[in-house]
Amino acid sequence: MKTKSKFLKIITLSMLFLVSTTIIAQTNTSPTQLVCIGSTEPYLLNPSNPTSNYQWVLNSGGTIITGQGSDAITIDWNMVAGGPHTLTVTETDANGCAGLPKTVDVTLNMIDDATFILTDYCEGSANSATSIITAGGAFNFNPLPTAGETINTTTGEIIGGIAGNTYQIEHITSGVCPDNSLQSVNVNPLDDATFVLTDYCEGATNSASAIITSGGAFTFNPLPTSAETINATTGEITGGVAGTSYSVEYITAGVCPDYSIETVTVNNLDDAAFVLTDYCEGAANSATAIITSGGTFNFNPLPTGTETINATTGEITGGVTGISYSVEYITAGVCPDYSIETVTVNNLDDASFVLTDHCVGSVNSATAIATVGGSFVFNPMPIGGESINSLTGEITGGLSGISYTVEYSTTGVCPDTQSQNVLIYTTPATGPIFHN
Repeated sequence: MKTKSKFLKIITLSMLFLVSTTIIAQTNTSPTQLVCIGSTEPYLLNPSNPTSNYQWVLNSGGTIITGQGSDAITIDWNMVAGGPHTLTVTETDANGCAGLPKTVDVTLNMIDDATFILTDYCEGSANSATSIITAGGAFNFNPLPTAGETINTTTGEIIGGIAGNTYQIEHITSGVCPDNSLQSVNVNPLDDATFVLTDYCEGATNSASAIITSGGAFTFNPLPTSAETINATTGEITGGVAGTSYSVEYITAGVCPDYSIETVTVNNLDDAAFVLTDYCEGAANSATAIITSGGTFNFNPLPTGTETINATTGEITGGVTGISYSVEYITAGVCPDYSIETVTVNNLDDASFVLTDHCVGSVNSATAIATVGGSFVFNPMPIGGESINSLTGEITGGLSGISYTVEYSTTGVCPDTQSQNVLIYTTPATGPIFHN
């Protein structure tokens, strides 16, 4: 928007051109001359005779306002361009003798149109003046800024314009009848495209935060080569691959959009894998093959008895025979994970059997063997050459009056061992039969 009206401009420039064309009129002796509409111009004779009378006649285009009869006059030219307008002067000396008329043809020129347009622009962007009606003039700051900004005098381009500042730009034409106009331009600040992405764990929520200027759009830059997608509004990455870093660009949508790029890494989840092996009641049973140490074991769900679990090792105490337990392991790293394994407490074999005290030489195999398939041994070994059938527990060569300890060990998944004592009776020593 111009800062002064056309009327004020004409008056102001008329005053400007009064000064400039006064010099022209004082020095220009051409029979054809150019002046600007609306100007006030002096005309004089040089040399002249101070005792003579000078009659000036202007046929059109203006009005003689001072100096009629003298050797110097002032003409107020009107606001209509064109001509020529003939100015004639006739000198009559003191003796009443009139000289030949002198004439000059004057054409009135239009004042240049200094109109141009400046559009508010975004900091750092192109901003030259447009719609320049009269080319060839010069642009300058009016007033001059104080922060080192410069202007291209030909195009009106501001270099180094500071966001938030308003500049007054003047355009002065360079024609015969120059003009000037003044325009204001604002340097709008660029949007603040700042946002924050935080490295996240695979599968976790991961939207952008601290978005200074909302309403923009998030995109990958560059695009990943797999099937990952991004929410244009929130910056949430879906399908991010563990161990991969993504560059995410945010472009604002304001009058002066800007962009920024942040990088986010998808961290691997801890490997919560571990192994629980079904165990025999009362046996050691800690977890093994723990990939990520430092986590915590717990029952999930909790058993209803008095069973407990070692949070560090996964060792179950008081596990009940025949029961299966679900044990959960939760890691404690940056990206914790969990896994659940099931373990069953197996029954111990029943190694019970029966040995009956017997007479030396009698059949004496074990009976009531609860779990068949095991093995019988002496424990301790006798020293008299006795032997035992490992399958039946039959003692061969047992000595009368001796008690033997026989041990039976099963061979199942959860083997057991039990011992029994067996006594071999001494056979009576019947005396000879006498006949009285």
